[in-house]
Amino acid sequence: MLILGAFVSAVLSAPATAAVSAPPAAVPVAAVAVPESFETGFGGWVPDTDGLAPAWSIKRSTDQAHDGAYSLRFFTDGRQDDGTTWAERKFAVTPGTTVRVTVTFWLWSEHRADFNNWKVVASAGVRDPEIERDFVQIGLTDQVAGWSPYRMTSTVTADASGTIWVAVGTSVLWESVRQYFVDFVGVEILSVGVS
Repeated sequence: MLILGAFVSAVLSAPATAAVSAPPAAVPVAAVAVPESFETGFGGWVPDTDGLAPAWSIKRSTDQAHDGAYSLRFFTDGRQDDGTTWAERKFAVTPGTTVRVTVTFWLWSEHRADFNNWKVVASAGVRDPEIERDFVQIGLTDQVAGWSPYRMTSTVTADASGTIWVAVGTSVLWESVRQYFVDFVGVEILSVGVS
């Protein structure tokens, strides 16, 4: 034990021969949103669609809520086997900055099902999403009866406008009329460099 103590003492008192530095940590950008639970409005999120479903809506609702009393109710008539609906929000960052965007949210499904699921989609980029191709599938609906968490992380380089668009939604995969609820949407934008 005496030998081990002497060794530890010698190591701790030895002069450092080389400086060790950690890689620089990501620096938060001014565009970090507190999770939105839609208690007093849309919180900057705007409903949108690709226009392919014959009927759709996104409204605040008290029918289901993961946090607080409200969520967004996504209704889509998917009987023509097409249509993507989403809520989108834009954020301002320094033009030319490369950022890591992480979006998290909860989605409520009425039933659990192994088939007839729809896509859960998200987007983060410099363009306002307008069509299904602008989205990434990050999961499926109806994986559980009730609330399920979803997450997407993407690296984006801001253009000269400094605008980053973030969106979350659903996309039809089965010919049916559906409603889902989305709540507690969080967005974190961290700078990872300047291009």
